[in-house]
Amino acid sequence: MVASFITISSHLVLVPLKDHRTVPAAWYTSHCLPQIISAWCQRQPNTGTQGLQLHQDNTSTHTAWLTFAFLEQNGVKLLSHPPYSPDLAPCSFFLFLTVKQQIRGQQFETPDAALQAYMHAMDTMPSSTFSHPFEQWFHQMEKCVAAGGSYFENI
Repeated sequence: MVASFITISSHLVLVPLKDHRTVPAAWYTSHCLPQIISAWCQRQPNTGTQGLQLHQDNTSTHTAWLTFAFLEQNGVKLLSHPPYSPDLAPCSFFLFLTVKQQIRGQQFETPDAALQAYMHAMDTMPSSTFSHPFEQWFHQMEKCVAAGGSYFENI
């Protein structure tokens, strides 16, 4: 399993979730989020975390006080996510499907080989590939707001 974080122009960071069936907030705030912040600050050396906004779903890891405290302490803004709309994140409706299509039919001898194939698929995606999902995400969020945050299929 891998945690993927993307921007409007590329992937930002991939964090392998080795030996994790679930992701505890302590691990998320000590391993995953620092990598996101570091990668963002390398791309934006003059502004630090200013302008960094995360959109994540409402899993217990993402809504834990430890996660909120970490994000606030590091000046990261968090975009709200409707409680019953799991398919609004670009990773859900775009990224995982796109990578899955690229590696479909391949067999991997080890989890590391599968991870390498995933990373290769991400590395070879043109930057233009990433802008459309963000436009689509914006329109999906508008529809969700218009529906009062209610969940419905295929928005």
